[in-house]
Amino acid sequence: MEDLRPCAGCGAPCDGDVCDSYCAQAASERKAEEDETAFRSNFKAPALMRQVAKFNRKQARAKVRESAKRKEAAEWTVIRKAIYQRDMGLCRACGREVKVLSENPLLQSHCHHIVYLSAGGTDARDNLVTLCAVCHAHEHAHVLRITGHGDARIDLVKIHPETGRVLRAWESEVPR
Repeated sequence: MEDLRPCAGCGAPCDGDVCDSYCAQAASERKAEEDETAFRSNFKAPALMRQVAKFNRKQARAKVRESAKRKEAAEWTVIRKAIYQRDMGLCRACGREVKVLSENPLLQSHCHHIVYLSAGGTDARDNLVTLCAVCHAHEHAHVLRITGHGDARIDLVKIHPETGRVLRAWESEVPR
């Protein structure tokens, strides 16, 4: 009778003819474990989880930004309406009556920063004036120059677009 060695997998006596030192049952169980390990190593669950986490962080940041934008828009609406009421619904440059909301874009009021935000201006009342669409377009085309204090008197200068010559200069007080 031949000596049977113990199976390396289950410990039962085996002849080791299936593979090195495993009985047939232990060898099939070992093969199944190896296949499962190989499947898991090929499955990119950690990478997928990182992508999901990254997506969730990105969504959360977008939600915070959107909330801040809505809050900022609401604050700006309050400021615009206050400036519109201070200026009694009139363009401070030409005196045309304008509306906060209008289907006609030429009748809609524009709240203009005397000192641009990009140049260090603020949203303070004294830096804002109500303009009609035409005067606002002229100001940004550098045909109309506005200086002064929004809560008091502003100085306006109309400039020739090609020569830069002053065509007209006037001042505007807050309507009473």
